[in-house]
Amino acid sequence: MKLLFAHDIRVINSEGIYYFDASYSIGVFERYFKYFDRITFLSRSTTKDDVKNTLTPILDDRIVFEGINNYNELFYSETKKRIQQLIDSSDVVIIRLPSTMGRFVEKYARKSNKIIIVEMVGCVLGSLWNHSWKGKIIAPYYFLKLRLLLLRASNTIYVTESFLQKRYPTRGKFIGCSDVDLGQIDNMILEKRIHKIKNMEKDHKIILGTIGAVYVKYKGQRYVLEAMAKLIKKGYNLEYQLVGGGSDEKLRRLAQKLGIIDHVIFKGSLKHQDIFEWLDLIDIYIQPSDTEGLPRSIVEALSRACPVIGTNVGGIPELIEKNFIFKRKNTDDLGRVMINMINGNLIDRAIASFKRAKDFDKAILDQRRDLFYKEIFENANH
Repeated sequence: MKLLFAHDIRVINSEGIYYFDASYSIGVFERYFKYFDRITFLSRSTTKDDVKNTLTPILDDRIVFEGINNYNELFYSETKKRIQQLIDSSDVVIIRLPSTMGRFVEKYARKSNKIIIVEMVGCVLGSLWNHSWKGKIIAPYYFLKLRLLLLRASNTIYVTESFLQKRYPTRGKFIGCSDVDLGQIDNMILEKRIHKIKNMEKDHKIILGTIGAVYVKYKGQRYVLEAMAKLIKKGYNLEYQLVGGGSDEKLRRLAQKLGIIDHVIFKGSLKHQDIFEWLDLIDIYIQPSDTEGLPRSIVEALSRACPVIGTNVGGIPELIEKNFIFKRKNTDDLGRVMINMINGNLIDRAIASFKRAKDFDKAILDQRRDLFYKEIFENANH
């Protein structure tokens, strides 16, 4: 069978090779090849050099990329015709939401009576509301549009256990199943983490880390910088490493203003396989976002037995012990939680993280997803 997959991420064409960010590893695509022989990936495209060290190349003849340069092209008759042809030549259409491309493709696929599977991975209300004042104006409109789309959807995979299901309910079939792509969850990972913690010296520098685009305001890295500055003044030995693409100019200026630039390292984008090695090097992972669905980065951190702190938004409270949840945009509350974790039992936190990660074992998620796809295809054949 042939699959058309629609999403908004920007795919980079460098010398004829397509590069994806860490959210689309070859392992992610392999999960679809269990059901489909060929994947057409419809998204935005751009041309850029020097990406080989930071992004993942997709070198598989079974994956064909179709892209547009900007959203205005969606209103061109040539683009509409091309998208309709892609839908007609596919057996199944998967749309990952929230996304402009996904909503656009859903409208045409529905008219063509195609099997449509929605992957619901985030909250458009939260992302737009926390983006800018313009975002606050349009957020209610797009929130209602997305709610209506989900209500009529026949098949939906939510990445959360309950948050997105409550905010964007559906009348169709659905499951909760994370889209995280973890490696093998080996007990050696926990043993190494415990060994690392036991061998910390008293004045050991605590390395904090966050994964998220550094130019996106609602990712919240500035709250960590502000809380960290206060803790450093109290004598805590801290370093903050930020992984994520985009311009770090604003965060760098803030770190300089706070007088902690020497304690901050901007790592830039990392390949998916390098993320896990980096997580093994840090001591505490912090997700300071103003809005989220169910962050893959938290699950990845849990899988490396890394203690985790996060905000009280989206699906984050589904993943973390309540004592290590802080109020979004609240620097003082974050500082309090950071102190509690640093001064507490990090070994207990590591064990708790690793135990929670086992709920996202590849075999468990694959089985859940397989049963759902089987039901969809059986119903389609009747």
